[in-house]
Amino acid sequence: SAFILGIVSGYPLGAVTAGELYANNYISKTEAERLLAFCNNSGPLFILGSVGIAIYSNIKYGIALYVAHILAALTVGILFRFYGRNKHTAPPTRMTTPERSMGEIFDIALQNSIRNILTVCGAVLFFSAISRLFLVGGVTSALVSGLLEFVTGTVKISGLTIPIMDKLVFTSVVVGFAGLSVHAQVMAVIARFHLSLAPYIIGKAMHGIIAGLYM
Repeated sequence: SAFILGIVSGYPLGAVTAGELYANNYISKTEAERLLAFCNNSGPLFILGSVGIAIYSNIKYGIALYVAHILAALTVGILFRFYGRNKHTAPPTRMTTPERSMGEIFDIALQNSIRNILTVCGAVLFFSAISRLFLVGGVTSALVSGLLEFVTGTVKISGLTIPIMDKLVFTSVVVGFAGLSVHAQVMAVIARFHLSLAPYIIGKAMHGIIAGLYM
């Protein structure tokens, strides 16, 4: 569920789902940290719509980027199967659904949505402002911007005077790594779960490199 929500809904829902599964004792801490490494991904709305259609004006580029993105996430998940293997113990639990009224469900959904929207928007604005400091043109500036805030970086990469395949590879790396903006969002939303962020950071770095190689 964490992986599917991550590739369908985008950042940072995959990380939130992994944390919630751990908080409700459905998975162990080791499993939750392993999920963080490969379940927090960009969704099709951004890669197909914003990147493929709006930025590059070619849906085929968006499809290729999305396929590379998902394959890279799966590859990272396979590589992380060894993480904490000796420490893993499955918690004794069974899936249950708490009985709540429609009003309670709406209130919880509304509060969570507002909190997450503020976190995401705040992080995007902060790191977008920082990325604007890199006014020097060129590949290096675009990549640094992408490592800070991947949407701004993607736009800058698309404007470079380099071959289109090079642009797509760099875009794939930036979107796979997600940028410090997304990492700050993840830190904010999973702080209450007290999970280690080391697997997440390593996993996203691997994701960016592998996505670039697939592209």
